[in-house]
Amino acid sequence: MIDNKIGISGKDYHYDRSKNSIQLIACKTGQEKYFIQFRVSGGSVSIGSASTSELTLPLLKYLNFPVDGNAACIDSSGLRFSPQGINFKSVWLVQLIPTGDGYTGRDILSNFCWDAKKNELILEEPVDAKRFSIMIYGEF
Repeated sequence: MIDNKIGISGKDYHYDRSKNSIQLIACKTGQEKYFIQFRVSGGSVSIGSASTSELTLPLLKYLNFPVDGNAACIDSSGLRFSPQGINFKSVWLVQLIPTGDGYTGRDILSNFCWDAKKNELILEEPVDAKRFSIMIYGEF
């Protein structure tokens, strides 16, 4: 994936099987956002310069990333969320995942409060739960 488009072999990238290397032909300036995903035993691995929050919903689905989130809004303000079936000791990233086509998500690295006793996330800005699902990353 290069700049939110699925790469085309020979046009956007070249895979040299003998050297097991990938050349990103479409990356000319070094500013392009890219993801390289490849299979390994037991699943797949992704590397790149793009955050998954920068991807559209169809790309997230194509790359088989989780799109449903793991937290539910617990009030009507869009500020308080609770993980579904997970108890976190600490949280280091909150990711907004688009629920529809046409827009991207967002990474929240700060400006939130994690209450481990209540297992509750409190955001500083409200989130429209119709446009985004919430993914919480942290320590169990």
